[in-house]
Amino acid sequence: MNTELDQIKSKSQGRDAKQVEIGGSIAELEMTQNALAEQLQRLESKLAAAKPAQL
Repeated sequence: MNTELDQIKSKSQGRDAKQVEIGGSIAELEMTQNALAEQLQRLESKLAAAKPAQL
């Protein structure tokens, strides 16, 4: 009986650890996405400013 309970606890802890790992990965992806969006915005602003000068 105890071993079955221990197995359930172990599986649960493993699942929790995976969820934490996935959550961390998602947070990293969101930070990367935000950084890329900011960089794109800066590049678009530079492009918009450069176009009138080139015409």
